[in-house]
Amino acid sequence: MAHILDTNADGTTVGQRELPLGAPLGPGATIAAAREATGETWVLISDVAVRTLVNGEAVPLGIRILQSGDEIRTHDGATAAFSDERLASVVTFSAGGTPVRCGRCTTELEPGLTAVRCPSCSSWYHEHPEFPCWSSVPFCAVCGVATGRGAGQIAEET
Repeated sequence: MAHILDTNADGTTVGQRELPLGAPLGPGATIAAAREATGETWVLISDVAVRTLVNGEAVPLGIRILQSGDEIRTHDGATAAFSDERLASVVTFSAGGTPVRCGRCTTELEPGLTAVRCPSCSSWYHEHPEFPCWSSVPFCAVCGVATGRGAGQIAEET
């Protein structure tokens, strides 16, 4: 899921928000996803009467396709960076009918327990006190992507 990194005046990241469909960014600006067969394209929709900038340029027609790394500034001075990078997040696992094995310990994940899905290869991992299979290793056992262990890159379920 795409997300916004809120920044302060000197560009330091001060917060992070996942973007649901039709997420308001600020006064007069909304970010929405257009679903495609190959994934999602994220667009900024802004009120043309309100000054919204993307990478320092106005959005004269009120719509702009976003790319990862775009800086968005709303008329109230709020600045954010857009990212379409998927983040690992701790969620309550639901099986969906097919048994799923953990990418690290290879035991079956049980519905109702917390787990993490690798943002790169979509492999599932246990992530709870008895089996911290995702956060206890530095890399995904399947694809090798960094797990973010100790870097605060795992979002808690909300």
